[in-house]
Amino acid sequence: MKQPTSAITTPKRSWKARIMCSGLAWLLLVMPLITSCHSHDDPEPDPTAQTILWYFPWSGNDYDAGLYYHFRSNITEVELAIKERKTMANARLLVCLASRPYEATLFEIKYEGNKILRDTLVQYSNINFTSEETILRVINDTKGYAPALRYGMMIGCHGLGWVPASHLATARQAPRRRYFGGEKGYRTDITTLADAISSSNTHMDFILFDDCYMANIEVAYDLRHVTDHLIASTSEIMARGLPYQDLWAHLSPTPQFSEVCNSYYDFYSTYTYPYGTLAAIDCREIDTFAALMRQVNETHTLSINDTYRVQQLDGYAPAVFFDCGDYIAKLCADDPALVNQLNDVLQRLVPSKVATKKIFSVLNGSHTIDVNTFSGITISDPTINTDFVAEKTHTAWWQATH
Repeated sequence: MKQPTSAITTPKRSWKARIMCSGLAWLLLVMPLITSCHSHDDPEPDPTAQTILWYFPWSGNDYDAGLYYHFRSNITEVELAIKERKTMANARLLVCLASRPYEATLFEIKYEGNKILRDTLVQYSNINFTSEETILRVINDTKGYAPALRYGMMIGCHGLGWVPASHLATARQAPRRRYFGGEKGYRTDITTLADAISSSNTHMDFILFDDCYMANIEVAYDLRHVTDHLIASTSEIMARGLPYQDLWAHLSPTPQFSEVCNSYYDFYSTYTYPYGTLAAIDCREIDTFAALMRQVNETHTLSINDTYRVQQLDGYAPAVFFDCGDYIAKLCADDPALVNQLNDVLQRLVPSKVATKKIFSVLNGSHTIDVNTFSGITISDPTINTDFVAEKTHTAWWQATH
């Protein structure tokens, strides 16, 4: 893809839902040109308790800025929370914000002299946000400027869970969803993210996805070796994103996952559009769950009719993202003891979760979906949607459990 020569237009501000799709990384078009605003000869800083990298890749296309202005509002919310708190609490926050399809700035948010400051660290140009090399470079720069005992990562963008970027669905077909990236050509596969984190020799305390459809078993399985926890939504997230001013104190310097989820629920249950789900997933439990599900899949199958009875947590028709707890209840309905065993592990896998009574989707026309049961994580095993049924079998989760 050629770099755009036209100016980027200002997008309409929209409340519509964000979504995230994991996408196939494109090869680097050119070698990155990076300008640092600090000398690498500066003394090595002492490690703090926690450093969080807040990563905002390009969320639009060549001519549309996507969620860029919502990202800026999100950053301002965190700055207000820090100012109210009057301290960084022995933690550091570095933000990588893409301002154009191939350009970004890495800066640190500081609190000094009763003021919020933004200290520019690196200007990136001619980079490919979908590549492992770029993500690795940003992580390494973050660690170099802000070494810490523990690391966390927050990602803001569109999203569609485990679905690869090469999938034919586009942001235009389902507007204002959060992929891990923007429209086609600007999407990053979850496996690419995992490889970049692994190559940086970093293990994240948590990864927070402010993107739609990222709280699914397939994504958690792909990231299990590079993070202890995921914070994500099973469904669509409104474009305004998480209520950062309310929940920031619960993320830094020591994450309190139940309080993060509760803050999200308190905000969205009374919001103009009162729809939302959020969960904290403990990736250290997923191998145990996968081993059990492999045994289950050897002896149990779900009929097509029963598939339509499983709690749907998306707007697709037929559904792609199903509530995992309800799925195992229907799949193993003839064996209550097995259901209890699976639920015990599932509760450890998802220790915190919240959901409003209804969720919202822009897929197949704007509409709401009743949430009658909620386990905090979705699974795509039972989907019969012909656009996705073949691709689900290529996920690492499917191959580990079938």
